[in-house]
Amino acid sequence: GELSLLNKFDKAKILLNNGVDIVIELPFSQAVQSADFFAKASINNLNQLNITDIAFGCECTNKQTLEKFVKIIQSDEFKQEFSQNKSFSLSLKDSYSNVLSKYLNDEEIELFNKPNMTLGLQYLKVIKEDNLNINYHIIKRVNNDYNDKTFNTSIASATSIRYAISNNIDYQNTLPSDSLKSLIDINNAKERLINIIKYKYLVDNNLDNIFLDSEGINNYIKNNGNFNTLESLQDSLKNKRYSINRINRILLYSLLNIKRIPPYSPYVRILGINNKGLEYIKALPKETKEIVFSGKKELKKQNNITNDTAQLEMLSTKLYSLIVNDDKLNKLESQLPIRKE
Repeated sequence: GELSLLNKFDKAKILLNNGVDIVIELPFSQAVQSADFFAKASINNLNQLNITDIAFGCECTNKQTLEKFVKIIQSDEFKQEFSQNKSFSLSLKDSYSNVLSKYLNDEEIELFNKPNMTLGLQYLKVIKEDNLNINYHIIKRVNNDYNDKTFNTSIASATSIRYAISNNIDYQNTLPSDSLKSLIDINNAKERLINIIKYKYLVDNNLDNIFLDSEGINNYIKNNGNFNTLESLQDSLKNKRYSINRINRILLYSLLNIKRIPPYSPYVRILGINNKGLEYIKALPKETKEIVFSGKKELKKQNNITNDTAQLEMLSTKLYSLIVNDDKLNKLESQLPIRKE
């Protein structure tokens, strides 16, 4: 739910310029989710393209350790104990840790709770549960932890780069030149975003039946939030039960007035492609090619769930374009894919 420092179209161009052959979109409804939903959609969408290998970053590169963790959380014993002991007053992650104390030592639990480990385990869990023929490769996270706000080397976390940009700290050597040229004005964007949030919660006040608000999170936000800045709002709301990520997600669902998220359906929308990538797509089986699309014309051939997912993605682009003050982003939605010869 964080503001992206680069819009998805510039990201696609940068990837194509740096040797990537195909860039596909993980849409808003599948991306702005908890790690398990995010991972399931990511892996299954890629599997539609017959991929054989994935690579992801993680704090631990020991495959035996990851396999051990996944085996535990997939076991019937763990699932039963978790369902009996999960706490309504704690976040899902903290509830997991409480139950895992029976299976892991303190050092292993600390490793299990690392941010990239959380997502990496979910990728692996999907591959095993869905019996997918996909090999995985782990890239070791080094130097800068996910949540670190400062950096001492050019290998820096997204959190520390965001913090540096927002606080006028030199960050030039942490990003390649093509990314530096495309960064949004994060401070102005955050100011626009908090003003939109203020309007929604203090003026519009239409917060009924928002997706994932079964616990009354929106009432909690409205009654307890400090709406002066985006940071003050996040700091005033985070607690053991609601993480900042969860707060960010419900804010976005509310701003877009999302009552329901379309159920998962394979979504293979091409954002960018080169000639090599085009040859790969052409070589796929006919039934696979039928679910691959880019522009609105091809979208008409897709199922209703894919259409609903795409419409929500276009709505989220409108919100993002408003936040970053860039109207051309809405036009780019209908001009995809981005081609590189």
